[in-house]
Amino acid sequence: MRQNNNNIPFMMYQVLEKDTIKIEILPHLSVAKRGFQTTSCLIEVVNSILYKLKTGYQWYLLPVRRLFSDVVLSHKTIFGLFANGVRMLSGNTV
Repeated sequence: MRQNNNNIPFMMYQVLEKDTIKIEILPHLSVAKRGFQTTSCLIEVVNSILYKLKTGYQWYLLPVRRLFSDVVLSHKTIFGLFANGVRMLSGNTV
């Protein structure tokens, strides 16, 4: 198990490998042509959504500081991106 700077062990929160997400999932996502563009890595966004679905945690309990490396998104933003994807897949455009 890895350790942080204080020699305290911590878990890496990762559902799929980054390469797997990049090759298998990202090509199927739509890319924003205008409007909101996420400031964080899409691989980390997908990983956080998969982590939530795997663990069953509530959105507000997501360990966002451990899921993101550079720009940390709030749980509300992650839920919004997830909800937009679900709406897009179901055909509802609201």
